[in-house]
Amino acid sequence: MKIRKMLAALAALCIAVPVTIAGQAGALTLAPVVGDVNSDFTFNLADMVMYQRWLKGAGKLIAETNGDVNGDGTCDVLDLSAMRSSLSIV
Repeated sequence: MKIRKMLAALAALCIAVPVTIAGQAGALTLAPVVGDVNSDFTFNLADMVMYQRWLKGAGKLIAETNGDVNGDGTCDVLDLSAMRSSLSIV
């Protein structure tokens, strides 16, 4: 009888733990990364290339709000310059 109760408790725990973990993982939210215009949660050279194409009128930004790197309220060539200095590309 005691083994049955222990097995029932173990089975209930096996069901409850993954549900709890999934609920906690779903509650995590990632903050937007400044300069990440392609929404891959990292700021890298691909973001800068996408931003350059967008400035030329040849592309589209997925996360335009992340393109305001210098924080002046507009997305322009000054943000591209700030991206270049952040990546140390001259």
